[in-house]
Amino acid sequence: MTTFARLVRGIALDCRVQASATELAACFHPDWLAANPFTVVPDGTLHGAKDNGNGTFTNPVPPPVPVTPVIMTDKQFRKYAAQKLGGAAAVGLIDIAAEASANGDVRFAYRAWTKAQTFEKDEVESLTAVLVAGNCMTNAQRNAIIGTNWPQAT
Repeated sequence: MTTFARLVRGIALDCRVQASATELAACFHPDWLAANPFTVVPDGTLHGAKDNGNGTFTNPVPPPVPVTPVIMTDKQFRKYAAQKLGGAAAVGLIDIAAEASANGDVRFAYRAWTKAQTFEKDEVESLTAVLVAGNCMTNAQRNAIIGTNWPQAT
């Protein structure tokens, strides 16, 4: 098997592994292929590789794999929040303050907090912002929960 690519301004495009140039040619209309010739490149050359001018190519750096935040169950989230806040009592005090609040937004958030079966980071960010605004938790507590250490999927 041989790797072929079209070279456009020093960049390998449309990299293909074919048994032969004849097999490659069978994949394209002859007029198009005449206007867009393929060249043999080293095995492993990827689309977007830069021609180094000495017969070698530098493949592009692959984009980083996106990190997916974990979706936690209610039990996992409460355990996580208690760990981040220094104990279950801190979570309990937030529950008490939210339950006793006369603020409609806080009451709505509290019901979401207590009825939720799963917790995603973006939802927790919104929920805790309402609880901070309603003086049911501090910004430091919010940052401890949603900070840079939110568990990531593996």
